[in-house]
Amino acid sequence: MLSRRAIFALSVAVTVATYAMLLWLAPYITLIEADRLSSRITTQFRVAFLDAPPPSRDTASDTAGDGMPVPGAITSLFGEATETINIADSLTTPPLETPHLAERLAAETPERAHDLAREPERARIVDTRVIEIAAADARRDINVPRRIVRPSPEYTLPLDALPTLRSRDPGPQDIALEPARIGAGLLAQALPMQDDAPDAGAISEERPPFEDFDSGAERADDGDETTTPAAVTIEQTVMRAPVERETGKARAESAYTFLDDMVDIRLETYAPSSAQPGYFRLRILPRDDAAITPLPRDVVFILDASRSMQQRKLELVGRGIADALEEFRPDDRFNIMLFRDTVTMFQSEPVYATPENIAAAQAFLSDLEARGQTDVYSALTPVAQMTPRPNLPGIVLVASDGVPTTGLRDSRAIINAITADNALRNSIFAYGAGGMVDRYLLDLLAYRNKGEAFVSSNIQDARSDIAAFIGRLEHPILVNLKAEYGRVVREEVFPDVIPDFYREKPVVLYGRFNPGGDETFVARITGRAGAVDKELVFRAALSEAERGGVDIAQGWAFEKAYHLIGEISRRGEQPELLDALRRLSRDYRIRTIYDE
Repeated sequence: MLSRRAIFALSVAVTVATYAMLLWLAPYITLIEADRLSSRITTQFRVAFLDAPPPSRDTASDTAGDGMPVPGAITSLFGEATETINIADSLTTPPLETPHLAERLAAETPERAHDLAREPERARIVDTRVIEIAAADARRDINVPRRIVRPSPEYTLPLDALPTLRSRDPGPQDIALEPARIGAGLLAQALPMQDDAPDAGAISEERPPFEDFDSGAERADDGDETTTPAAVTIEQTVMRAPVERETGKARAESAYTFLDDMVDIRLETYAPSSAQPGYFRLRILPRDDAAITPLPRDVVFILDASRSMQQRKLELVGRGIADALEEFRPDDRFNIMLFRDTVTMFQSEPVYATPENIAAAQAFLSDLEARGQTDVYSALTPVAQMTPRPNLPGIVLVASDGVPTTGLRDSRAIINAITADNALRNSIFAYGAGGMVDRYLLDLLAYRNKGEAFVSSNIQDARSDIAAFIGRLEHPILVNLKAEYGRVVREEVFPDVIPDFYREKPVVLYGRFNPGGDETFVARITGRAGAVDKELVFRAALSEAERGGVDIAQGWAFEKAYHLIGEISRRGEQPELLDALRRLSRDYRIRTIYDE
C-alpha cells in the first residue's frame, strides 16, 4: 500500500508530465485553420505594410497658371487655402461663377450603393404604423373607416404594441369583429323528440336554459307548443311587455283567491298519463292594478377593461351602462369597477344616484381603454364580500368575456370561491358579447348566485342589449324569497334557490307531482321588502289548474340539468351526479356539456 505522501507525489509528477507534453506538442496541433472560411469570402485583399513616407500633395496639376482650377475634376473645386477671409470684403464682393460646373458634375456622377427606386412588392407587404391619439385630443365628429393591412412575416411586433386587424383579400365591409360562434355555446340544449322515447313528457323543442328573458312568457296564448323565434332581441322582448300580458291573462283565467295585494299566482300542469309523473309550473306575476313601490337597489357594475375585451366592445358596453344609469332613482346606490390585472374603482364606496354622481360616472365610462391582462377572481372577490343594505337587493353585474388570463384561471375554482364568499348576499348577473365568451363561467356564476347570464351574438348590439338587460332589474319587489310546499310535491322543485322578484322578471318554479293521487296543491311564499315581511299562501285543486304543454316538462328538465351541472361544479364529477345527468339527457332528449 502506498502512503498518502507517495500518492500525492505521484499525482503531481503525472500532472507536470502531462502539461509538459501538451506544451511540447502545442506548435504541431492545429485548433482552427486560418483559411477554413476562405471559400465563403467573395472578395479578398492583401495588405502590405510599407515604411515609405506618404507622397507630397502636388496641387500644381489642378491649377492653371493664373491660379484658376483646371476644368475636368471635381476635386479641383475644393482647395486647401490657409489665408484668412475678410468678412467685410466678402460681403461686398460679387459671387464668382464656377466655369463649366454643370458639365463637370454630370461627367462624374457617383454610383449609388442602394437603388432608390420604389419596390412594389415590398411596399405591398409592409405594415402600417398605428398612431395613438389621446382621447382628450381626438375629434368625436369624425368617423374614420377601418383600413386593411396585409400580414407581413418580416415585421416583429414590439412588446408594448397591440396587433392590428389584418386580412389579405376581403374589403372592410367583410370584416367580422369576432369569429363566429362554434356550436350552440350552451351548457344544455334540447334535441328533437323521437316517437319511441322512454318518457312521453320529454322535450321536443330547443330553448335556452334560463327560460330566456321572460321565463316562458313568449309562449303562444292558446297554450300550444309553438314558440316565437329564439333570435328575438332583449329590447324587443321588453317592448312587448310579456309580463303585463301574462298578468292580464292570469287575472282573467285564474279562479284562485290571492291573499297578497301585489302579485298574482298562476299554476299550470302537464301530465302525459296517469301512470307517469306530472309536471307543474308556478308563476308569480306582478299585478297591474297594484301600487308597488320599487325597492332601492345597491348595484355594482364590474366591467372587464382588459385587452381581451377589444376596444370597440368595451366602448359599446360602457355606453350601454351609461345609458342605463339614466333610469336610476335617487335612492339607488351604485359603483363601477374596471378590472384588468388590477382594479380601478369609480368611487371607494357606493354612491347615491344623484344627477351629479350619474354625470361623473358617465364621464368615467367615456374614456375606457382595453389593455392589460384579465383577472376575474381578483375583481369579484371584494364585491362578493360586500353586504348590501338590509333586506334590499344587492345586484352585481359582470360584463366580461369570462376568459381569465392571469391570477386564478380555473373557471370551476373561481365559481366555487366567489359563490362561497358571496353567500347569496348579492345577485350576480353576467353579460358577454361576441363568440369568444366562456359560457361555462358566466352561466354557472350567475346561476349559483340567484342571477342570469346573457350573451349578445353580435357585439354591435352590445349597447342596447346590456341597457335592456339592466332595465329588467329596475323595479325590485321582493328579496330573499323562500318557498314551502305541501305533501303534493313529489320531487325537487327547481330552481332550488329562488331568485329575487322584479316587476319585469317574474319568478318561475318547476316541479313534479303524482297525477293519480295528488289533488290539492299548497304553497307558501315568503320574502322581504325592506323592513316589511311579505307572505303569500295559496291553495289550488290540481284538477282545476290550467293545462299546459310539454314545455312545462321541458322547463323542469332544463332547470334540473342546470342544478346538476352546478352541483358538479361544486362537488366535482361524482358518479351519482353524472349518472343522474345522463339519465336526464336520455329520458328528456337533452344534450349537455357532459354528454359523450
